[in-house]
Amino acid sequence: TDLTEGKINEDFVDWLKTKGPTWLLVVLIALAAWLLMVRFKQQKQDHLNAGWSAFLSAQLPGSLEDVAAEYADLSGLSELANLRAADFYLQAVVTQVPLGTDPTAVVVDPLTDEDREDYLARADRLYQAVIDAAGGSPGDTLYAVAAMNGKAAVAESRGDGEGARQWYQQAADRAESHFPQLAARARELAETVARFSQPISLPAETDLPPVVASRGLERATIDVALRDLIQLDESANAFVFPPP
Repeated sequence: TDLTEGKINEDFVDWLKTKGPTWLLVVLIALAAWLLMVRFKQQKQDHLNAGWSAFLSAQLPGSLEDVAAEYADLSGLSELANLRAADFYLQAVVTQVPLGTDPTAVVVDPLTDEDREDYLARADRLYQAVIDAAGGSPGDTLYAVAAMNGKAAVAESRGDGEGARQWYQQAADRAESHFPQLAARARELAETVARFSQPISLPAETDLPPVVASRGLERATIDVALRDLIQLDESANAFVFPPP
């Protein structure tokens, strides 16, 4: 037994001297690779969390555009940031309130024609960027359809009814395979563009008919329950309240 144990110890020592360093190096490399993989996953998760936090905290289109550029490697975040920024520009055009205006302000200077065209151009550019970056997956299809509808809204804001109709039709064609309900809605919008393409003109004050003087109040039928509360002055054709 002693000879056997001694032989085993000698073999183990020989193995450590010949192959031990190699296996130790293999173990160290595997451990280092595992640590690097864990660190890489943690950095990726931190990058994802930072991107969504920046997206949720952005309140102006410029900040959203910065988020889209900085986190372009995150799937979906860049598209959502560009869509939201474009929607902000388009909303400002619809409400005629410049971006960055204090929401508590009582008096607000309306949007100028130059700012209006600048907002529309920026919105159109951002919508186009989403369309260009969209692939063929269902998620990318949603982004592309939303951007096409946005470009149609920009065209309507510019008075381009035909351009709006074409973009709505493209949105319907793009959504048909994955989202038939969105496609049907886009076709409805394409059909109704012509109804709202004609500008509305109000008549000038000089074109209004003359105001006819009132002949006075006609005698009204008063509910029985109100007779004790009000009186009808027939001489003046007016309702009067009796003193308490």
